Amino acid sequence: MTPGPAMASFASKLTKPTPLSKLRPQLGGALLSVVVLLLMATCPFLCFVWHAASTLARFFPKLNIATIKAKIYTYFLRLAIFFFVRAPGLKVHLYGDAREVMLRDENVLYMSNHQSSLDWLVACILALKAKCLDRIKFIMKQELHWVPMVGYYISVIGHIYVRRRGFRPDRLIEQVNEYKKTQTPIWVGIFPEGTRFNPEDRKAISYSEEMAKTSNLPPLRHQLTPRPKGSWLLLDNMRTHLSAVYSVTLVYEQAEPRGQRAKPPSAADVIRGQCSNVHVHVKRIPIEDVPKEEADFLPWLHNESMERDR
Repeated sequence: MTPGPAMASFASKLTKPTPLSKLRPQLGGALLSVVVLLLMATCPFLCFVWHAASTLARFFPKLNIATIKAKIYTYFLRLAIFFFVRAPGLKVHLYGDAREVMLRDENVLYMSNHQSSLDWLVACILALKAKCLDRIKFIMKQELHWVPMVGYYISVIGHIYVRRRGFRPDRLIEQVNEYKKTQTPIWVGIFPEGTRFNPEDRKAISYSEEMAKTSNLPPLRHQLTPRPKGSWLLLDNMRTHLSAVYSVTLVYEQAEPRGQRAKPPSAADVIRGQCSNVHVHVKRIPIEDVPKEEADFLPWLHNESMERDR
């Protein structure tokens, strides 16, 4: 799955190893706990500033509250990038249409394969390089809403929670309509598989293969069969607000040692130094080339997944 020379337009190193790199094998989970607690501790302050800015807007209509809120949001994301990418020395290599993406200022639907708890941060890094970090939002599992402090802050800043069971499309559509109504510049990130791929989870893989078989689609080797419902609802309700779909392939070097598929790295693994490189291939698809009918969308979505599987 590692992108070959033909795919690469250029490679980018986000950071250089730091003194922390020498200590990370010993720190591991303990350091991860400290990092998570630090991020959680910033959330009450950020929420306070966010709500204070909203209150000020009522009394000072000319005050640029949107800019203040954007800076608050990017501050949180930059902290996460520092702790999980910059400090451990994780290198991010970009390929495909990444250079073109960095030159564009557009609203997009970001779709990627899902392997690690750090996948969302890789999307943030791409957005940062495209100078769009303040506009990225994600479709997230409802369970994350109950994470102390972080869960509330995530909902306040406009991310969308969805339930795996008892999925309520009206909530997703309501938030999407708010984006359109306010003409919010946006990158909407979604992982169509719905859950992270783990080659050791035979139950999830068997279920995925059964889903593909039921839909008369070929099974995937390195991903779970994508669930089209959420992606289609986003696309169908946001099409007029979007310029493109970014179809992204993520490959962590640790995930394929000596050609053998292994469990993708966690945040703790990255901090320990067990994964130092992630390869990101970006394919930009103009919105006009994305199917307009739901019946055509599932085969198209699955075909994009098959391209990542090569």
